[in-house]
Amino acid sequence: MKMGHGEIYRKSASIPAFDIKPDDHETLLAQLLALRRTYERPDAPTFMDSVHRFGLELPPELSVRLEKLRTGSSCGALVVRGMAFGDTPPTPAHWSERDRDATILQDFWLTLLAGQLGEMFCWTSLQAGRLLNDVVPVRGNEQSQTGAGSSAPLEFHVEDAFDDDRCDFLALLAIRNPNLVHTTLAGIEDIDTADLDLEALCEPRFVIEADPEHLAGLDTSGGVSHVRSVLTRSGASFRLRVDPAYTTVLPGDGRAARAFADLCARLEENIRPIALAAGDVLLFDNSRFVHGREPFTPRYDGTDRWLRKAMATRDLNRIGARRSGLGGRQVAILLLDAPTDGIEEETRG
Repeated sequence: MKMGHGEIYRKSASIPAFDIKPDDHETLLAQLLALRRTYERPDAPTFMDSVHRFGLELPPELSVRLEKLRTGSSCGALVVRGMAFGDTPPTPAHWSERDRDATILQDFWLTLLAGQLGEMFCWTSLQAGRLLNDVVPVRGNEQSQTGAGSSAPLEFHVEDAFDDDRCDFLALLAIRNPNLVHTTLAGIEDIDTADLDLEALCEPRFVIEADPEHLAGLDTSGGVSHVRSVLTRSGASFRLRVDPAYTTVLPGDGRAARAFADLCARLEENIRPIALAAGDVLLFDNSRFVHGREPFTPRYDGTDRWLRKAMATRDLNRIGARRSGLGGRQVAILLLDAPTDGIEEETRG
């Protein structure tokens, strides 16, 4: 079963935003320049190991907002607006063609914010294992259900839903977004779960596959998929593991198909559009929200939408032996099946 992504956004409530004040802007830019002089690059292990303490130098209200996001005591998402970084180089035609230091100050800013939510990591199978990834339209991928797509809407999904150790938090920074193409969010707490078929949704009845970007970076001739639940209990609420574009039900399981269609329809009805201007950062809980993107027409002339992406986990040690370079922050995806989360209580935060 494959699900579609709606074109009409019906959710009026906006995601909370924090606006950087002009005085704080100059101070923060000076701090970012100082970090560059000291650490040279945001993926330096010495910076990664100490990034959390630099949160004390952020505006106090922003630090409080990030702490509430980290601990789950906020709505689960936040937009940080108002940072400007001057001239921006052309949007690269492919992530592999970008200048290594093209967005160095933006990268320090993204890393500084994401690093307050947890320990940052990346996948060895994505973009050559770089800590921060580029989200740019790539010629020939216009209809792709990946970050390289454009003309087709990117269906809502949990980031890397197929992997048991997917990120707890995702952060997206807009380098360029001239037409204010919407990123879309929908939260599990926005929908009424009372009359969903929770028994079916919380059981391992769904085959979740890795997307083509991961597969392209793997030394394997086959696909990667795991049988999992799409909801997990977390106290009195639930956590999402939804990726309709890469999810099917087990053969003949009509009940699971109906339950999943119902869940996806309710999420779609509660999509929130978010227009990220250059310098804006969207941070959100990857288990409480699905995200996507509305379609746009790429120009491939250096002016297309360009985001930078960072991931953070509450506990890097839980990933264990799959960790490698960048001070143990490069992680190999889960290739072999492992015990499902099923209907067990969520224990990761």
